[in-house]
Amino acid sequence: MTYTAGGCPAFSNGGYQGTGNSCAGQGSHGLQYQCVELVQRCWNTWFPVSYASQMCANRPKNFCIVNNPQNHDVYVTAAYTYGHTAIVQSASGGYVNVVEQNGSCTGKATYSIAGAACFLRPC
Repeated sequence: MTYTAGGCPAFSNGGYQGTGNSCAGQGSHGLQYQCVELVQRCWNTWFPVSYASQMCANRPKNFCIVNNPQNHDVYVTAAYTYGHTAIVQSASGGYVNVVEQNGSCTGKATYSIAGAACFLRPC
């Protein structure tokens, strides 16, 4: 375990860090220790996607796209092979600090708000 998002722990993907594979196989919320699994587990919500890059267009009906990221919102980017998603801890000065899995080795990162495909929040 590295960091937590609202009490929900983020885990390392071990030797599979930064890949589309899982070091721990399928779990009840998707491929364990992948970025999408963290969001689905922490929100206890299933996103009908194969990759993070699909989350903005294919989200549960109770999640809306928002323009002002806040604590515990879902950050989504379409960058990289599969895209990436994480949970916002804070937003300031054009950047978001996030808790993530399968992105950084520490489980924590800072991304540009402008680089996001979208931010999601229950509506």
